[in-house]
Amino acid sequence: MSLTRTPPIPFGYRTSAFWYALGARIAVGAPRGVVRWAARRVGDWYGWTHPGVWRTVARQLSLADRARGDGRRTPVQRPFREFSETVADFLRLAGGRGDQIVAEIEVSGLDHLQRCQQSGEGILFLSAHMGNWEAIGAWGASRGLRVLGVARPHPNPRVDEFFNAARRRFGLAVFPLGADPRLLAEHLQSGGVVAIVGDRDFTGHGAEVAFLGARTRLPQGWVRLAQTTGAWVLPGCHHRLVEDGRRVSRLEFREPWRVAPGEAGAAEAFARGSAFLEELIREDPGAWTVFDPVLLGGPPH
Repeated sequence: MSLTRTPPIPFGYRTSAFWYALGARIAVGAPRGVVRWAARRVGDWYGWTHPGVWRTVARQLSLADRARGDGRRTPVQRPFREFSETVADFLRLAGGRGDQIVAEIEVSGLDHLQRCQQSGEGILFLSAHMGNWEAIGAWGASRGLRVLGVARPHPNPRVDEFFNAARRRFGLAVFPLGADPRLLAEHLQSGGVVAIVGDRDFTGHGAEVAFLGARTRLPQGWVRLAQTTGAWVLPGCHHRLVEDGRRVSRLEFREPWRVAPGEAGAAEAFARGSAFLEELIREDPGAWTVFDPVLLGGPPH
């Protein structure tokens, strides 16, 4: 099987704007525990009624669990539940509960972000499809950061506008994948933040790498962007955790770095970013919400 451009994520992409708007009303009006319970049941339902997607997730979880190396096995339904909770939280944000969701976020590694801010230069925030990535943007906006998130447009224009209008309400600007990348460079050069999830190649032009005991393609554009603008690369992720019986929403920042000049500098930064993304997924495979077959075959030739 060859590595090609991946198809659109099927999960939730055929839902109309009406149902998303209705979902936002329900997510805001119903008790939080009820919304969370309902979201998890929707995730279970989707997994059970889409056996092809279920098999893909099961295979990729098996690879990630094996790469973790501690013998634990992640329940296959977990990524479906995680994604459904992310959608439910987004609907709460869309319905005007952004302040509540942001207030619940605990931050670790804040000194890494502050180090970047003190330089006055742009920040490229690198993460994976894990946790509540929309809440990261809302948190950043609440701190006065000018966050520009790179997002793939929804195939339904009305749904796309529903998403983007909600993001604008909580302070997150959106750069649609495929638009002029010079806009990203200008934003970074003006001291802004560009948020990118680097664990999916949506263009078909990414580099093939060994990843979680298999092979995949990862995007490289973020490397050149950081290199040409001199922006910091700030790795991090949002996590949903249970600690001592308490549900925790945690935003984690890790040590930032800059991309050195030349091809060698770009190659080193790409390898470092790829290793970070792989480490994130190994640490908690069930939080990785990728439903397309992106892990293929064995290691690259």
